[in-house]
Amino acid sequence: MSIPLRALLFRRTSEPSSITVDYGGEIYLVRVRRHRQARRYTLRIHAADREVVLTMPPRGSVRQAREFAQKHGAWIEARLKRLPDAAPFAHGTVLPLRGRAHCIDHRRSARGTVWVETHVDGFLLCVAGEKPHLPRRVRDYLKREAKRDLVEPVGFVLVDWSAVLFLAIDSGATLRS
Repeated sequence: MSIPLRALLFRRTSEPSSITVDYGGEIYLVRVRRHRQARRYTLRIHAADREVVLTMPPRGSVRQAREFAQKHGAWIEARLKRLPDAAPFAHGTVLPLRGRAHCIDHRRSARGTVWVETHVDGFLLCVAGEKPHLPRRVRDYLKREAKRDLVEPVGFVLVDWSAVLFLAIDSGATLRS
């Protein structure tokens, strides 16, 4: 089996998947990503996981990428400080739901999943079950409620076309009928 000529010409030595930037006494981990359509070096920060990504052109060097990231250390620090701190779903955490603050109340001995109760101090988001399942149950509940909030004003649910297509094929009917 022979290697194509193009692969031989553009073969790279192994390069790091991430580099570190030292700025202001902090060390930031920057993931390096080569993109075939990139024409310049760009820095982005993913808000969800606070990951810093440096995209570089195909023919760019890792040395230049490292210099670029180091030169923009102040920008990285400023953007990361602007992001809100991650608040894990745990007992006692307060989170907004429909414009009102809800305090997560873990009820280990209760049965069920998640429900809302009114309390003297405000609203409680009660979560039943074991402690390791609490973050997943809260996340699933918030997704269900968001979906419900989006569907109610519209008045209809989008059709799952894969199920409709399977039904049409299974029944022998054509897509036009």
